[in-house]
Amino acid sequence: MNVIMTGQGEYVEIQGTAEQQPFNANELAQLLALAKEGILTLIDKQAAILPGLKLWIPPEDDEEDEA
Repeated sequence: MNVIMTGQGEYVEIQGTAEQQPFNANELAQLLALAKEGILTLIDKQAAILPGLKLWIPPEDDEEDEA
């Protein structure tokens, strides 16, 4: 399962397939809860390790102006 979320915990993209055995709605909810927990943990760790990272990434508008 591929899950992409914002830093505010909103879903951007969800992709998943049952390759060998189908899953039910309860199992899907559990998978999404695990994904959310992992993503938010990664975001917290990134924020702790990379303070000021957003200063290094130019806004999208600046990238278009430079091209």
